[in-house]
Amino acid sequence: MDVAHRSTPQLAELLGTVDAVHGLHYVLMHLVGKAAGVSELTMRLPSAVAVAVAAGGLAWLGRLLGGPRLGLYAGLLLAVMPTASRYAQEARSFAFVMAVAVLTTGALVKSLTGKAHWPAVHAALIALLGWFNVMGLLLVAAHAATVALRRPGHRTVLRLLTAQAAGIAATVPLLLLGFSQRSAAGEAPIGLPWLAIPPLLLWLASLGQPLFAYRYLLFCLPARRPHSRGPGQALTRAGLPPAHHRTVRGLDITLYRR
Repeated sequence: MDVAHRSTPQLAELLGTVDAVHGLHYVLMHLVGKAAGVSELTMRLPSAVAVAVAAGGLAWLGRLLGGPRLGLYAGLLLAVMPTASRYAQEARSFAFVMAVAVLTTGALVKSLTGKAHWPAVHAALIALLGWFNVMGLLLVAAHAATVALRRPGHRTVLRLLTAQAAGIAATVPLLLLGFSQRSAAGEAPIGLPWLAIPPLLLWLASLGQPLFAYRYLLFCLPARRPHSRGPGQALTRAGLPPAHHRTVRGLDITLYRR
């Protein structure tokens, strides 16, 4: 709210001194304040819209990976998660990072199908992800792992690597400015790299400098989506035999023996 109240020269002076890594969100809030006034509602509402976009985007991604039912369940599950609800109310950038992360992953899946224009969309979304929060660029490592596991054709790999490099390159000015201000501070293996690699990389980076914060990893939350094979089949495949099964008010409940 303080940033939204500032004039444009004051905002530019602020971002040139501190908090450049939050600059895109600050500019957005500044514009919202100019258009709709500065209040608690107008500052929080954009985050709520961003979480709605993330839920809709996850429904699209689930549809790409496993069909309409998976998409519906995935989108609804994200919408009711308490963590998503919490950040839908915060006047900070993390909900936007989550929404762009979902769309970026959808663009990756479409790129893997060989569609020529989707790598360019993927690159633009990576750049947007980094400008909203540089920690979001950890997702690129997860996407690289997904490409390696999927092993598409050489032309597709080259397009995706070029797109990822271009997206990261577009954030270099922000990275340099942020570094200078640091003292002021379906079938494709999509879900597992997205969920595991960014936290691991952030943890490793935190061994040298304290960076680890769960809010920086909010964009990994959509990776905890339903799987097309179902949780029960996943447990059975993991070697846990079903011990008891019953239906309660239309819900199938299975207990597994460890």
